[in-house]
Amino acid sequence: MLKNKKKVVVIAVYIISIIAIAYMVYNSVSSNFVTYIKNGNYEKANEFYFSKIKGNINSEAKAINDVKEYISDIIDKYNNGEITYALTNEKIDIIYDLSISSINFEDDIWKFRELKNSKDFFERGKEYASDGDYENAISQFEKVITEDTNYILAQDNIAEYTNKLQEANTLKINELILQAEVLANENKFQEAISKITEGKAISSTENQRIDEIINKYTELLPVNIADISYLSSSGRSWAKREKLEDFYANSYEKGFCIEGGNSLEEYGSSRVYNNSGGYTSLKGRIIVSKEDTSSDANCSIIFKIYTDGHLVYQREMQQPSKPEDFEINITGIENIKIVVYTGTGGVRWTRLGLVDTYFIK
Repeated sequence: MLKNKKKVVVIAVYIISIIAIAYMVYNSVSSNFVTYIKNGNYEKANEFYFSKIKGNINSEAKAINDVKEYISDIIDKYNNGEITYALTNEKIDIIYDLSISSINFEDDIWKFRELKNSKDFFERGKEYASDGDYENAISQFEKVITEDTNYILAQDNIAEYTNKLQEANTLKINELILQAEVLANENKFQEAISKITEGKAISSTENQRIDEIINKYTELLPVNIADISYLSSSGRSWAKREKLEDFYANSYEKGFCIEGGNSLEEYGSSRVYNNSGGYTSLKGRIIVSKEDTSSDANCSIIFKIYTDGHLVYQREMQQPSKPEDFEINITGIENIKIVVYTGTGGVRWTRLGLVDTYFIK
């Protein structure tokens, strides 16, 4: 009985020894193959592959796995700055020259290419940052991948340069605001709006502040009398025109062509405007419209402005009359009445043009 037990033990040890030797040989074959690659002896590696590995499924699988580990190792060294890109690229490129199919390593090699691009993005980000171009620097740092050892630093840089970019943009926008204020103080509100609108191209985070300023200046813009509602109207036509001409070849955009209608003021053409917008000035120009069809050059048309019932402006225009500018202070005034009627020798189709006329705050 004891002899049988010893015999079993001996057989077991023998089998284990054979398995161990086979395993060592199996590993030795693949190890030798990778050793040739590591030493740069690619011709020897190819010879070894054909004579010792090819055709053995297990040996081929082990060789592929060992080469993948080798690629991963050199990529890690490149990632950690232990070897240069040129050397890493050289080692990986030669993998393509091995007899073992390179298709097995496409994913690993692609990771290396991604890592190279990531490190290039990081370096370009540093260059942009050193030039003070924080926007492009941030754009480059955002492309750094998580596998890159620069990733954490890239994220720190994004936070730092985002703050610096915001500070720089705020300074630029503040400068635009100051320039817009200068224009607004000169009553150049449209130019002020155009100036502050430039800030939207600098930083979208400041859009709310910019819009508030734009709205403030928009409220202060002069309003063309042709675009404002009137309180009441009487008499003949106030024809709105997008273009008017006078007898001196001057052309005007937007205004009214007004018929005199009658030689009596109370039967003339009139409109009343309420100053609910708090305007301080009514500024404009009167012309004899080229639409005037009266044949008598001596006929005239009379233009009057009343503020809260008081006559503050009056002109009599004849067909040859040159354009006349007017400006009326309407600060604190509630109602403004404009009256047009025919004067000396006038007929009802005599027409006056009210052009370039604005309510101004």
